[in-house]
Amino acid sequence: MKGLDKADARAIKARIGELRIDPYTPRQQCDILKEKGKRPPLYRMRAGKYWVEYFIEADTVYISKIFPRSVILTMGKAIRN
Repeated sequence: MKGLDKADARAIKARIGELRIDPYTPRQQCDILKEKGKRPPLYRMRAGKYWVEYFIEADTVYISKIFPRSVILTMGKAIRN
């Protein structure tokens, strides 16, 4: 998480810690989305201004990438136009 300011890094770490409770189920303060058509199944979780993308294998959560939410918004706007 190099390059992130301290507040963003703390928000991301807190959300990643929530995955220990249940990495599958969305709940208050833990917005989890399952990506459609991906193998292995990928999940995306909102963490402040960022998305955390991860997958689960044998009860272990692997973080595949962390990226700004604006990337998704930009892609969504491009698709709609």
